[in-house]
Amino acid sequence: MPPSVVDEIVCFTGLAVHAQSELRAQVSPEISCMDASPSGGGSAVAVKFKSKSLVVPDEVEEQPRCGCCGTGFADMDEERRLYPCPRKCGERFCSALCAAEHSDGACTRRDFYAPKFGERFSGPRYPLTKACGLAGIAIQKPMDKLVPGDPWNILSDEGKERLAAAESDPALKAEHWAPECRTFSRARGRWIQLPDGSWIQGPRQVRSSEEPWGFEELTRSD
Repeated sequence: MPPSVVDEIVCFTGLAVHAQSELRAQVSPEISCMDASPSGGGSAVAVKFKSKSLVVPDEVEEQPRCGCCGTGFADMDEERRLYPCPRKCGERFCSALCAAEHSDGACTRRDFYAPKFGERFSGPRYPLTKACGLAGIAIQKPMDKLVPGDPWNILSDEGKERLAAAESDPALKAEHWAPECRTFSRARGRWIQLPDGSWIQGPRQVRSSEEPWGFEELTRSD
């Protein structure tokens, strides 16, 4: 329906209550809405009109290139998958980093809510971020010092500020923090420096008849 018809229907619906009311009654400048639950769990109050249009922006015309960096899809490997915009604006992207960049910047539907996933200490390949992005879920940029072209060092002031900004993102609804690689991966058993400056050797996996998959704690002798 054209916008003029929608406006007419909305106005009629809003004023229908006055059809059998006092004609001299004024329209309240405040609108209150709530659900039917006894406690009013879902409620809202409106006191002014929105400044932005409720019309959803049209999808952009599909292009054979990345909507962020401009890389042509024809130059990519055939097995490489494309990342869709989580707000379905029509753009597609060659990488997870481009998808995250678009979602935070140039998306024409940026004002529309899209819950995000964030990955910390993701490693250089950030597999969970890629999986979520390919599934059409909004993603934050993966954070790890080994991410090519976008390293993140949590020990630096810039790294701490970046982490704080990512954690305070109101759209962040799920995140994954990788476990310490020196204790829960093939790198386990390596030396770990504690906050007081001392060093210990991380847990090392051992196999025995009593504890086939147990762990033993080793401390540094010197």
